[in-house]
Amino acid sequence: MNPPGGRYALCLQEVRLLAPNDPRHENPLLTGNNIAPAARLVTSPTLMWSDSMHLVDGIVGLASGGPPQDWLTTCDIDSGTVRLTWTEPQRVDRIWLFPPGQPVSPITDAMLIFSDGSMIPTGPIPNDPKQGLQIDFMPRLIEWLVLLITRSSPPNPFSTAGLSELAVFAAK
Repeated sequence: MNPPGGRYALCLQEVRLLAPNDPRHENPLLTGNNIAPAARLVTSPTLMWSDSMHLVDGIVGLASGGPPQDWLTTCDIDSGTVRLTWTEPQRVDRIWLFPPGQPVSPITDAMLIFSDGSMIPTGPIPNDPKQGLQIDFMPRLIEWLVLLITRSSPPNPFSTAGLSELAVFAAK
């Protein structure tokens, strides 16, 4: 029973402690199977406090309560581009796209363009950084790829579009 005018709250938390032999789950964005960090990255211009390297840093959304780890373009919200180029051809079969961890114009359509001449439309990217978009395709050998934002929904006239993370996975 609470005293008059008092407050009482109960907070339950669950923590699982791992034994030395328990399997550890690695962040798939930071494993060698994600080849995006090894690529040379070129993007359309970014906002002053944004950095294109955030696209391949393995961090989705906010970094431990710190500043946003997003790439946000200064281009028109329907024309931002990202290009990844590798020094050697890469065999890939999957791409993950994560929206920024801050309010921006949601990307409603984009196009993946590959050096082999193929293209894949992405459709809408979920506007929740905890729920990215996985794009699976038949393995292809590429030297570069371009993500072209073709449409986004502006919540206000000063909005920008961007991504929190872009991962490209080597085919197994």
